[in-house]
Amino acid sequence: MSPELAPYVTAFVTLFVIIDPIGLVPVFAALTQGQSVQKRRQIALRACLIAIGLLTVFGLLGDSVLSFVGISMPAFRIAGGVLLFLTALDMLFERRGKRREGQTQPNEEDPSVFP
Repeated sequence: MSPELAPYVTAFVTLFVIIDPIGLVPVFAALTQGQSVQKRRQIALRACLIAIGLLTVFGLLGDSVLSFVGISMPAFRIAGGVLLFLTALDMLFERRGKRREGQTQPNEEDPSVFP
């Protein structure tokens, strides 16, 4: 492999492992259960386009936006860790399920964009 391609290959492999598209196939199947094949394709395409757009925008402009706002990279990492911890606690204590029990009308969700 040429030295010019090494950073791109490293970035691709890192993003591939973090995003884990193969591991998300069962999640996608569960979230779109009961949907038509056409609707599943539409949701998958929309999710991929949004993910590509977000990765591109933040990959190109992320450092500039953070420095403009005055956020350092260590502070950003700490904030991300805190958010990840709070999300794990929320999932652990099932607060999300309790909130959904109070909904009376069923709504059709589009799982193409979710955290």
